[in-house]
Amino acid sequence: MPRLASALLLLSALGSVGCLKPLPLRDDLVMDEVLRRYKDFYPAQTSAPPEVGLLRPRFGVPVIAQVGASFSIELLARPGAVTPRVALVSPDISTEEAKACLRGESPASCYPLTLALAEHRPMAEGAAWQIYAAKTQVTPQPGGYDVMVMDEGAAVQRSPHSVWLRTDDPEQIARPRLVHLSDLHVGKGSSRRAAQILGRLFEVVTEVNRLQPDLVVVTGDLVDRGQTEGLQLGAQQVLRHVNAPVLVVMGNHDIEFGFFRWPVRRYGAGWVHFAQAFHPLLHYSVPLGGYDFVGFDSGPAVRSLRILTRGLHRESLATLQKDVDRAAERGRRGVVMFSHAPSRAVLNKSINPTGVGFFGRMDQGRAEFERLMIDGGRRGLQVLHLAGHTHWSDVFDLVPKGKRHSFLPWRDLSPCLRPLRGSVGLVTTQAAAHAGVSGKRNARGYGFSLIELGGDVPKVATVQHGVGRVVECPEEGLSDLAQQERRSVPQAVGL
Repeated sequence: MPRLASALLLLSALGSVGCLKPLPLRDDLVMDEVLRRYKDFYPAQTSAPPEVGLLRPRFGVPVIAQVGASFSIELLARPGAVTPRVALVSPDISTEEAKACLRGESPASCYPLTLALAEHRPMAEGAAWQIYAAKTQVTPQPGGYDVMVMDEGAAVQRSPHSVWLRTDDPEQIARPRLVHLSDLHVGKGSSRRAAQILGRLFEVVTEVNRLQPDLVVVTGDLVDRGQTEGLQLGAQQVLRHVNAPVLVVMGNHDIEFGFFRWPVRRYGAGWVHFAQAFHPLLHYSVPLGGYDFVGFDSGPAVRSLRILTRGLHRESLATLQKDVDRAAERGRRGVVMFSHAPSRAVLNKSINPTGVGFFGRMDQGRAEFERLMIDGGRRGLQVLHLAGHTHWSDVFDLVPKGKRHSFLPWRDLSPCLRPLRGSVGLVTTQAAAHAGVSGKRNARGYGFSLIELGGDVPKVATVQHGVGRVVECPEEGLSDLAQQERRSVPQAVGL
């Protein structure tokens, strides 16, 4: 009888897939949902929930600013809330010491902020989305800081590694370098398997820190079962060891996981757990080095053996188009978009390599998404999309195909930086700590991607551990190799 019930549940779930659409990535809808479930997203540390909820900066959607410059603080204020006390605190001081700082005392490594209201967006029932211009009263040293917020009721929120201060202007970085991680799957499998994954993750984080990137992008599936309480905090603990700003988006496992579960219509406990450890945003943008880094949600899993995610609602596509439009209008160097699911996933490069693939990609909106990327390239932008989900690595160049353009996967990947053929490309990164599809070369072992921006075209390297391949490329050989690769391919594709 249990088997029959499971089979009926599976058939019902699969039958309902077609009528389940992706959620629009509209900020107002997301904020309304967070406000509606405020006590879940901002659980009480005292007898009453906090009067204001910190939206950003948060761990996973940080601020990157120059020392001494002002930056934005965004709060979700409940009715009657007054401006809270906010400070930057060093990660190594205790919460009690930080509270003393917020009460007016002056412990070392704590920097109170002055807040000036820049924007007030009214919401339902007297609540408000408030944006403040924040500035430290005393100039701190460069580095990563936690954000501490304390309201009139003494409720305290602490978001780790949320503000990163640099001596130089972060918008003037000539060659931004970023590491792309994906599919950490903390908590996957047996206790022995989960421990092995954690060990590999710390190994990868150590290597990432050695590379000293300007930014780390994590494209979802931080945990294996998002509905399980506590796992996201475990993933946060791993990523707090990264010595660079970290951008994070949810994956389908973060939203929920279980093949014999009803497909979700509203995001449930998984979104809440993710938001408590990281942030509640389903779409955001962070500027760095003349590029806009745009993170967005690609939807929960489709109940199908094709391992698809729901993809993008038409309103979400309009939102992403606006991101590209704004970048072009403001003269930005490019847009780096990132989500959990890729727009295409080629299982076999020998069979229809320019096809979109049958497995492991976005279900809805993927063609329209690629078109808006190509449109950005035609307008002079470098446009990348970073994703995971498949557990294998791929890099796609945009190449001519008759009168049209198509994405063609690289035949071989390398731990050395290699240039794209043009200004538009797709990068899928394998799982950070465990192997993917059996027998697929670029799914073996575990690893990450390194991307360098700022040149004529982006450059990509793929570091793959656990397969007996060389995973290091001499630093002095990177530029020579890039020039050699550049000469070995046809002239960059014009759009």
